[in-house]
Amino acid sequence: MSMPRPTASPSSRPSPTTPCWETPRPRWCSRTTGRSAVCSCRTTWSRASAVMWVPGPTTVVASKISDGVFFLEGSSHNSLAVVLADSILLIEAPLGEDRSQAVIAKLAELAPGKPVKAVVATHYHYDHSGGLRAYIARGATLYTTAGNRVFLTKLAATPHLIKPDSLARAKANPTIEVVANKKVLGDAAHPVELYEVGPSPHVDEMLVAYLPRDKLVFVSDLFTIPPQGPIPPGTPANREFSDKLKKLGLDVQAIAPGHGRLGTIKDLQKALDTPAPK
Repeated sequence: MSMPRPTASPSSRPSPTTPCWETPRPRWCSRTTGRSAVCSCRTTWSRASAVMWVPGPTTVVASKISDGVFFLEGSSHNSLAVVLADSILLIEAPLGEDRSQAVIAKLAELAPGKPVKAVVATHYHYDHSGGLRAYIARGATLYTTAGNRVFLTKLAATPHLIKPDSLARAKANPTIEVVANKKVLGDAAHPVELYEVGPSPHVDEMLVAYLPRDKLVFVSDLFTIPPQGPIPPGTPANREFSDKLKKLGLDVQAIAPGHGRLGTIKDLQKALDTPAPK
């Protein structure tokens, strides 16, 4: 998900310490011209001849849904963690190494001594699968759809030579389990049901995770709840997602989206009931 960035004239150059996301992007920005004197979306301005890379911090905020169930927010993407008797089940590993390491650090605070042993990859899109390598390095089993197996195998085998990540250093091989229609993970206290709900207007194959004790479903991209503001009009993907939930007979009350804030099934219905602007 990317935000549009306006252009500006060179006269609008900010001070050397102004973050670029707070100012219009000038035509001479390094992202558009290739010059090395200005900015990137996560850097600060510099008058030096080389760009000064100052990456923003990766922050993960954990919201407790119930005992052992945490909604992990921060940046543009979310995950869901389920703390089991001796390990952690993580649903979604988005973005990349930095995000995953921040999630791992947060989980160490929430459940000390319990490793992440299972990770659910909902679909293949890079922004939702970019953080998987960190968990492969730690020996976690990946759960995904049949068509995603080859992609994840290649993702794990890709060399990272310029900036080696944890998997490049660990040299581990992935363990991948395919979810055909339904698979139940977790334990007696926290059962987690995985369902393949494709095809959809978004992707051919997609997993959602349903927690029956919490009556909660985690879904990526098929329904997004904005961090702020009203629920937008429904889309064909929203409609198909709603229909799949009804077909599966799931008693969903809460929705944890891959993007945006926690919501309820009423938010989904409100989206479907809101006509698109003409």
